[in-house]
Amino acid sequence: MRGQRFDLSQSLEDRLGAVGQNQAGFQCRRVAQNVDEILAVPDIDVFFIGPTDLAQSMGHPGDNEHPDVQKVIGETFDRIHAAGLASGTPGAAEQALKNTEAGILYHYTHIPTFMATYGRHFMETVGRA
Repeated sequence: MRGQRFDLSQSLEDRLGAVGQNQAGFQCRRVAQNVDEILAVPDIDVFFIGPTDLAQSMGHPGDNEHPDVQKVIGETFDRIHAAGLASGTPGAAEQALKNTEAGILYHYTHIPTFMATYGRHFMETVGRA
């Protein structure tokens, strides 16, 4: 039913026009092992690393900071940047700042993270924290 509310007769390119973006995601160990092949795919705007899914696939559920996970993330970003391509990953404001300093250009924050952060800020501001 949902598809009926949208004009799906148009191609994705036509629907998105100039605002569209092609992303490739590194979200599992197997994909991360094929970085060079994926980086060679033409017309990808951002190569995105999903640390939570990657950690899960590596046997470290909920532990994005595990040294093995961080090693794969770091090596993958290094290869993306060495190829002169744009990279991205999720994170809260503090992480986005660190990511920017590391050359990561694309950032997003999950709505619950954004709302929790703003909620804490709001409550501290009004003296209710």
